[in-house]
Amino acid sequence: MSLLLISCDFLEEIKIDFELNGEWHGGIKYEITSERDFLVKSLRFTEDSKECIVVTGLSFLNTIDIEELVVRPNGDNQLILTKRCNKEAIYKLYFTKGNKDSFEMTWENHTKLEKEYIPDKSFTVTMRRSDHSPGLTN
Repeated sequence: MSLLLISCDFLEEIKIDFELNGEWHGGIKYEITSERDFLVKSLRFTEDSKECIVVTGLSFLNTIDIEELVVRPNGDNQLILTKRCNKEAIYKLYFTKGNKDSFEMTWENHTKLEKEYIPDKSFTVTMRRSDHSPGLTN
């Protein structure tokens, strides 16, 4: 019982410290069909921040991949996103004290769109609040 309480406390602390509510966006530039192509990730936490939705899109396609994931604490200023009945991290989120407008997100190539169009095996992107323009990295 105490392990569960500690786990929830870490999540609650991160939720409050970094104001997780709202929508977050990030992107990575690629040359796939043109010089202006990019991979985009959007992330929206539920109100209690215990679950989230991650949307993956490519700038030149009219289709997206949607993942409904569970949010779990992973130490100081870190969260992992997992499937419901699995504790293996699909995404890792790294927060910096004093910065409430962005965080780093890492993951391995796993969505249908990523596997089909992106040769990279792992990714890192800066996620920004939706009231900021998406940060495109290369």
